[in-house]
Formats: sequence, structure tokens, C-alpha cells
Amino acid sequence: MEQRIAEPLGMGSTGISLNASMQRRLAPLLMTQQVRGEFPGIGLGWSISGSEEHKMYAHNGGTGGYRTFTAFSPTKKCGVIVMTNSDTSPDDIGIHLMVEDYPLKEF
Repeated sequence: MEQRIAEPLGMGSTGISLNASMQRRLAPLLMTQQVRGEFPGIGLGWSISGSEEHKMYAHNGGTGGYRTFTAFSPTKKCGVIVMTNSDTSPDDIGIHLMVEDYPLKEF
């Protein structure tokens, strides 16, 4: 991965296994996964949903004809990233991959 992706993009501080320097600079998960502000269900950049046992953290976005969705579940130990070259939201696809009975949109 490093030679094919990280190095050509100048991402010298990227890796699968974190060295001591990377670990010191890592944002604490508890900071980003706690509900913040007046609106329940919003952490620092993450939409938080589900019960205590089955929490899911998600974030989406888009620009210029591209849309993305990412989510993870600490209890399920899984996550998903959906990237499109479309201005149509892929949120339903991502949520469906995380929660099997979540309905897909019909077009």
C-alpha cells in the first residue's frame, strides 16, 4: 500500500500499523464519538445512531458531482465506505450494507 498509494501522494504519515509517533498524534476516539452540542446524535463530524449495543457512526459528503458515505460499528467490528461519481447520495447503500434490513431507494 505504501509504495502504490501513500508515497506517490506524499502521505508519509499514513499506515496500517501505527508507529509510536503516529500513535501520539492520533485523535482520541472518545473525543470524536461523544455526542456534542444541542443536537443528539452528532459527534465531531459523525452522525451517531442506534442503541448503546449497536451504535453506528456515519459521515457523508459531496462536491462537484461526487458523493461519499462512510460508517462503522465498534460492536460489529465492521465498516463501509461508498464513493460515487454521481450527485445522488449513496447513504442508503452504505446503511444497507451495515444494517441488512434497511431499505434501498428505488430509481
